[in-house]
Amino acid sequence: LTSDDLKARLGWAAYVSAGIRAVRAAKAYDGEIVTDRETLTVRAVGVVIGNVGTLTAGVQLLPGAEADDGRLHVAVLTPLRFRDWVGLGWKLVLRKPPRRFQMRTLRASDVRVRWPQALPAEIDGDLVASRAELHVTVRPGALTVCVPPA
Repeated sequence: LTSDDLKARLGWAAYVSAGIRAVRAAKAYDGEIVTDRETLTVRAVGVVIGNVGTLTAGVQLLPGAEADDGRLHVAVLTPLRFRDWVGLGWKLVLRKPPRRFQMRTLRASDVRVRWPQALPAEIDGDLVASRAELHVTVRPGALTVCVPPA
């Protein structure tokens, strides 16, 4: 995680040191991902679920993700060695598809992730209570967005 103070001072660069710390501390767990399409048993370092694909500094983690397509996009992070993380980062910066041993992607309207124990969780970059299960679903029409006329 990155402190608000560090983010304010350094902008997106604050995430670099946080990312390096996270990669060094990353541990893979066996888990299960259940979607409206399939059930997968995975060994993963983490799972990112979203409907917008671009992160800070223009890094595209979830290619093809659209806020209004009614689908959740899931990135299952599977790098197990430091060099795999470096390779994944390089692929993402170059906007090239990661190798399967680095990351796997899924699309679904309903996603349930189960771990064997409660693990740290974040929502939009903010730490929330650890959990062994997370359920995310699309609720079409649940959000009204106002935009200026074109």
